[in-house]
Amino acid sequence: MFKKFVVATALLNFLFAPMVIAQAVQNPAPASFVFSFTIAGFFMMAASLLIWASRDLPARAPVLFWSAVSRLVAITTVTYAVPNGLADPSQYAFVVFDGVTAIIYILGALRVTGRSFLDFLLWRIA
Repeated sequence: MFKKFVVATALLNFLFAPMVIAQAVQNPAPASFVFSFTIAGFFMMAASLLIWASRDLPARAPVLFWSAVSRLVAITTVTYAVPNGLADPSQYAFVVFDGVTAIIYILGALRVTGRSFLDFLLWRIA
């Protein structure tokens, strides 16, 4: 079940890439055009890594852990940006999705490896 969740969320990451590219092409802005394509590439790379990690979860659990950490950073950014007028309130929907996904990734990585949160954080997982 956990493996299927990882693959499903990876596919969602992959689907974000064309959405970001389409938005950049439809509303080209010099300040963010190249950045949008870079972000799209990041989504595709993240999706590929997650699918790769799902093939051997115990050995590749750090990929899930650090993907979860990056989602937590995104959550922190949105919770700062929206109240300060730097992002649209619709971004809060991503906070919910990414928050749940991050928690499941972290708990799943801990469960499949038997390691602690601190082990992952300090790279004591070899």
